[in-house]
Amino acid sequence: MKQLALLPLFALFVAPSAWAVIALNGPTDDWTALQLGGRSDFLEDEQAQSEGGDIVGSETDVQSGFYKQYFDGGDNTLSGDELAFRARLAGVPTSHIFVGIDIKGVGNPGAIDFFIDVSVDNNQSKHDVIAFYRSGSATDPLANTSPSSTDIAHYDDYIAGDSTSPLFGDFASFDEVTTTNDSYYTTGAGAQGTNDIDGAGSPDYFVSFKIDMVALNTAFLGMFALDHPTDPTPADLTENTEMSFILMTATNPNALNQDFGGVEDDAFDYDPDGSWDELGISSSPYTASGESPVPEPATYALLLGFSVLGVVAVRRRR
Repeated sequence: MKQLALLPLFALFVAPSAWAVIALNGPTDDWTALQLGGRSDFLEDEQAQSEGGDIVGSETDVQSGFYKQYFDGGDNTLSGDELAFRARLAGVPTSHIFVGIDIKGVGNPGAIDFFIDVSVDNNQSKHDVIAFYRSGSATDPLANTSPSSTDIAHYDDYIAGDSTSPLFGDFASFDEVTTTNDSYYTTGAGAQGTNDIDGAGSPDYFVSFKIDMVALNTAFLGMFALDHPTDPTPADLTENTEMSFILMTATNPNALNQDFGGVEDDAFDYDPDGSWDELGISSSPYTASGESPVPEPATYALLLGFSVLGVVAVRRRR
């Protein structure tokens, strides 16, 4: 008689995410669409005109332009944990795709603390690369709080090599949008959504990439030490660290010159001096692993109040 192989008892209590691996070309149902100030992006609004750098999202955001996903290695440390991002572009990627991260409670309030860049062999890149970039001067309290006050400077490569190499391919994926990787998009009877949001006649593309959390934490602490030399060293990042995100594209790695997610860049009333929040570019705060925004303090207070009232009501009935 064959004996059945039983899972260890602890497996019954491990969070489901610990058993899932991030599939960079997987369906959008596996990803969290990040909530920006409004629409995830507008159509054909890039400053440097190129479909391959134009972030797109549907008007109602059922087909978002910006996503995140977290993988928990399951051992209560950062070892094995990964943070991934996905951008939707109007065509074959030809630009640098930057994700800016604002770690809450660190540095200047509302400022982007650092960037992660993914790019293919184009636009002054010598090779396909995922890299960390510092933001501008941290001595000015308004630095890095708006498009006009933000600079970028290369800090270190995370993955560098040809996009066909197994290593780069393990950490980045460039995929035409299809009914397989866009969970909302269907064809045939009852068709919904589209793989050509801007209607230009060419399919949209997903650019998806991931960073292991140990490397992300090391890079963050290193960049913080350079940008805030007199400040205390911040705590290590964890899956519960609160952060917000911005998405942008650029034709070269040292200028913010193409498209910002969440705002109509070429509109007559676009103000590059406006803050990330005012312009709708910044996402709501999330924890690194969170699938929904962190509630505002007032919401916490309201929920606590309801809890207290519930306890009081139960005691009175007794």
